[in-house]
Amino acid sequence: MTIGVLKEPIPETRVSILPEHLAILKKLNADVLIETNAGESAFASDKKYIEVGAEIVSRIDVIKNSDIVLSLNIPGTDNIKSFQSKILLGNYQPLYN
Repeated sequence: MTIGVLKEPIPETRVSILPEHLAILKKLNADVLIETNAGESAFASDKKYIEVGAEIVSRIDVIKNSDIVLSLNIPGTDNIKSFQSKILLGNYQPLYN
């Protein structure tokens, strides 16, 4: 199973998963793809993700190669067809939308 993490749009300062939590996913034999600079605004550099076993890739590669895609906000700028046969997991402001 491959889990992908998308970079959140500005002004969001959070990221779906921090490097210190990847150990749990690695124990489940999950591969983790992180969009380039996804954790930058949450003080989690790409280097930290790499150190714990994640792979840093482009946004297109995260969407294309992940079985599960994590995102805090609705990934509105992407073509919805890109997410066919994917699990898109997040908390998309349910009281607002």
